[in-house]
Amino acid sequence: MLLAAIILLSANLVLLVWLAIRGQRTARILSRLRRDAEALKPLHADLNPELRQQLGEARSRVIGIEILNPIEVAAKESWIAGRFGALAPGLIQREVYRQTREILEVQLREYGIEPRVRLLGSR
Repeated sequence: MLLAAIILLSANLVLLVWLAIRGQRTARILSRLRRDAEALKPLHADLNPELRQQLGEARSRVIGIEILNPIEVAAKESWIAGRFGALAPGLIQREVYRQTREILEVQLREYGIEPRVRLLGSR
């Protein structure tokens, strides 16, 4: 009976040490994650308010798309955009993003995906 109690106490001691080590490791990871989150706060402040709200929703996932060459895309589609793109780049960019949003919505629906495609931070 005494031997069983000693074995049980030894097993408990080993388990306690193992849990303490795991707890310390978890605390270090948590501390590092908190530091990383603090470092990201300035970037979060620069986000568009709508996008910040979207990212704050726990169940929501966001895919961001930035078109790096909207003037070139517009010039391929229309000779007017190619000629006057430098005069009204904001207007051309808005139109390219609007058409991109429509294309994404249509094509995603063709795959059976029900999207909510919105333009955020449009200029």
